Amino acid sequence: NKININGSDDFIKATIEILANDERYANITLDNPEQQDTLDSKRLDVEIANAPDLDDILDLDLTDVPNIDLEEPKQQEEQIKEHKMDRGWGMSR
Repeated sequence: NKININGSDDFIKATIEILANDERYANITLDNPEQQDTLDSKRLDVEIANAPDLDDILDLDLTDVPNIDLEEPKQQEEQIKEHKMDRGWGMSR
């Protein structure tokens, strides 16, 4: 799974393009660290290019979803603290 690419710069560049664009070669790594960095970068470019476009994702229908108060957990936490203080559970005001 580890290979060493030798040849002209154009050959190396073309080989890295092929390795980056074909899933069959996903496990291939390169001996040369500089070439490996290039391969990793190209694979990331391919992954980004193939990622779903957020604009293409259908809008979710949230009409039946209850309203969620993001502050509610904080309010509940404050109420618990106040309750503990009122009951004398070791906390003072």
